[in-house]
Amino acid sequence: MVNYNINHTDDEVGAFHPICKSALQKALEELGLDDNYQVIHHYPIGQIVPDFVILNKSTDKILLIIEVKRKPSQVKSTRYKDQARSYILEAGLAKLETPYYVLTNLEVTNFFKYDVNRTSVNKQMLAPSPMESGYFNRKFSFTDLVENFKTCISTAKSDSGRFLWGYGDIVEVLARYDLDFDNWHTAFTVVGYEFIRSVLSKSQNLRWRPAAYYQNNPRMLQNIIGTVNFTTLTSPNIIKKNDVWEQSFLDGVVKLASNSADADELTSAVHEYLVKNKSHLGVVPTDLELATALVALTIDRDKFTANDIVCDPAAGGGNLIAALIEYFTEVEPKQIKVNDISDDLSHLLSLRLGLRFPKSISPDNSPKINNQNIIDLPVDYFSDVSFVLLNPPYLSGVANPKEIKNVLNRIRQNFSIKPITGVGQVPLEGPFLEYLVEKIENGTTVGVILPKSHLFGLGKESTAIRKLLIEKFGLTKIFLYPRDNLFNDVTKETVILVGEKGNTTDDVVLIQTTHKVSDININDLSELKKSDVLDIRNISRTKLNLSVDDGWRTFLSDFDIPYEISKDIKNSKGFPNLYRGKAGNKGATDVLFITKHPQWDKVEGIVPQSWLVDAIENTNDINENFKYINDIKLKCLAPPENAFQVGTTENQLLDKIITTIQVHSSSNKQGKQLKKTKTISDIIKIIRSDSSKIVPAGSLIIPRNLRKTFKAYICKKPVVVSTNFFVIEKQKDYDMELIYSWLFSVFGQIQLEFFSKLQEGARKSEKFAFTPVLIPDIDNFPGTDDASRTFYDFGIANDNDREWAKLLEINFDKLSLYNEAIYDLIMQRNP
Repeated sequence: MVNYNINHTDDEVGAFHPICKSALQKALEELGLDDNYQVIHHYPIGQIVPDFVILNKSTDKILLIIEVKRKPSQVKSTRYKDQARSYILEAGLAKLETPYYVLTNLEVTNFFKYDVNRTSVNKQMLAPSPMESGYFNRKFSFTDLVENFKTCISTAKSDSGRFLWGYGDIVEVLARYDLDFDNWHTAFTVVGYEFIRSVLSKSQNLRWRPAAYYQNNPRMLQNIIGTVNFTTLTSPNIIKKNDVWEQSFLDGVVKLASNSADADELTSAVHEYLVKNKSHLGVVPTDLELATALVALTIDRDKFTANDIVCDPAAGGGNLIAALIEYFTEVEPKQIKVNDISDDLSHLLSLRLGLRFPKSISPDNSPKINNQNIIDLPVDYFSDVSFVLLNPPYLSGVANPKEIKNVLNRIRQNFSIKPITGVGQVPLEGPFLEYLVEKIENGTTVGVILPKSHLFGLGKESTAIRKLLIEKFGLTKIFLYPRDNLFNDVTKETVILVGEKGNTTDDVVLIQTTHKVSDININDLSELKKSDVLDIRNISRTKLNLSVDDGWRTFLSDFDIPYEISKDIKNSKGFPNLYRGKAGNKGATDVLFITKHPQWDKVEGIVPQSWLVDAIENTNDINENFKYINDIKLKCLAPPENAFQVGTTENQLLDKIITTIQVHSSSNKQGKQLKKTKTISDIIKIIRSDSSKIVPAGSLIIPRNLRKTFKAYICKKPVVVSTNFFVIEKQKDYDMELIYSWLFSVFGQIQLEFFSKLQEGARKSEKFAFTPVLIPDIDNFPGTDDASRTFYDFGIANDNDREWAKLLEINFDKLSLYNEAIYDLIMQRNP
């Protein structure tokens, strides 16, 4: 029996999907299509899985793709529209009967048709979107949902979709003024006015005229807006000549606004275009599901009062505060304070957040919007703030030292302290959070989204951030979750951390899940209810503090890996010396690894065979079915010494080879922006240096960056190895076969997994990750011919694991604990 009594906080798959499936099946039946078509749940398309497809039973082609979300705001989000479209792109024409797709939370349904000529997803929306079926907190109609799905199915079947004039058209006009703020401000303000007029008119008796009425005196339009608030739209003055005043354009805006309950869909579309491809500048929009989880963990529903102020000091498009408004429906506009450094985004914030309160917004009851750098906010800005919600800018310390230095200097100047995070090449989120913590009052609660690597990393930057969390942030909660469907524009694994400034309680609550955030009941998360979905336990603050330098991975598992390994290997020794491969670090790899170059056929006839040596640039250059590397197809250009002496015949030949490659490469790239090209002299220096760094036969090589599978190899002959590998040469007192077998066992692998750096779901090993790895100091050992082992497979013991366990006198139960512990680590990484 399907339960129709659901809430936005219920898990998506368990609560929303059964209703959706039932409605889709009913729609097919009423259309008389159920004999030929079927509803399939979680039908895999390539590497991704949509929630539902309607599949032709005879052809196995997809008629319609349906993606389900929990909230209307997600259906209005351009990010989620793009996600729904991605299934069409992944499927391709061969698997599609029609290119139609749906995004719905059951209350609201948007309908689309993919069209290669309409690049914006908002230009692919079809009439009669948005289709409503009532609302869960009022009257939800299953019958209306079925009718809406019937419209989508029949339209797709007849291929009769009609594109809407919509948000993509508004974005087009705004984009014309990207470099002209006065005109951009004019266009957005006029569009914003029509949305304010339409939304407020549904709950208030307004007598506002259409925007076109005020073109000859646009200041009057801004004054009218100011009577409600929306202050960022009221200054500076807008201008008379602008494409936004075109009557046909305004007619489209008015019609669009009349079908809108708020400005979420408008601001989402505008925000998406404003921040597109700007993640390298620290602009990372927060996933709406993750935003809700952050709110639920940061603000205790039982303690939230009408006097509390909630602030987001790096608000971006406002997703965190939008999630707050949806989760705490009783919140008032005046309880909200937001800031963003961007003028453009402050416009979006004003309109989006203001129109979430159409019945109550007024000059005395409005969100407070600032647009300043956090270090320039007034001294008392945070004095009345009870809760802070934060997804800070993520900026690399290597690429953006100036911005980071500015924040660190302000910490020194404003608070007369030495910043904890002022070390090495710390990324901006560290000093940003430290500045915030110094500014807020004792007792203020902060919920923040940070890269997960800061909990585990052994570098001084991550160590400093952990120290900040313990000493100043007042860490109270850690929430670990998989990355699935989160942060489309950034690949970092993230974690939610909650702290209360001045808090020194004995324990920190650790919440872990392997489920997608969308499949968690948010009320259970808020109330910290332990379940099959949520694993919840306490960690000693003292232990976290004592382990700041070593990272916190030990505490995120019940199994103390370094301790157990040292106890179980009764006679151990440290890991042998190793080094990174030395070829390719200075660039010119396309010429160095010459047989891989696209222009190899142009020079193959003039390169002497004696100038080519075996080489490995990455794992694709290796036959992965074999432990020993014998047959290597890739060759490195390694001329004799006299080729580097100016004037020799060999030198002239080397010059000709490089010149030929460069000429053909340049002709193929005409019209494209070219990178700065290295000179022939530079390339020759690199070839002379790198081609001479040959790894001797019998060496063990291990890829540095691995995601799904562990790999290692023993080379049977000398080879040039790139920086993508670590190399262990034959050494006294170390047997390469023993090390190889140990690394393919759960006992060696669990140590590497524990000490390595997590990066975008991959395991990135640096030299320091190998240094603490212990290996048995024995003469007899089990061998293995494995050349690869899937990481998830380490969760079950294989013959090699059992042989090593027998040798080390580790019983079956203890071996199982090792397998379970490494599986937990792999799940945390979520490759």
